[in-house]
Amino acid sequence: MNYKEIGTFYWGNANIQTFLYGTDLVRETLERVEFSNHHIPAGTAIHEWYSYTNYQVNRDIPSLPFLYDERAYRIEPDIHTKPEDSFLLELLIYDRFDQLMEKRTLYPPLYSFVYPKYSFYYTIRLTNAGCDELTFCSFKLMEAVDED
Repeated sequence: MNYKEIGTFYWGNANIQTFLYGTDLVRETLERVEFSNHHIPAGTAIHEWYSYTNYQVNRDIPSLPFLYDERAYRIEPDIHTKPEDSFLLELLIYDRFDQLMEKRTLYPPLYSFVYPKYSFYYTIRLTNAGCDELTFCSFKLMEAVDED
């Protein structure tokens, strides 16, 4: 199956879901963020990206594109951690009533998923899986295309 790139997404601004308690967060460039916290518990969300937001609540604008129902997608992260591969990507999918429809943990090396029918918006969450240090460069969102 072939994939085409929809977009490349960077850290962006710290939002209300960014874990900052006891964190050393250094933005070296737009494309490189160093995150260090030796006391963050495993399973804690480090940062989130949204396809839909309520600005008054989140103080952030959407950074992700809308996706099409029942199409296959893949995420290609450029994230480096110590220890190696000690992060997770979670996909939270909501309906039009803001109810969580589905929560998926995306596993390496594919980080692939099919966007479900009747979904309204989604969030991608970077979650700690035992890392002490993380270098975040970007992630690419790819859409599957038919080979014709």
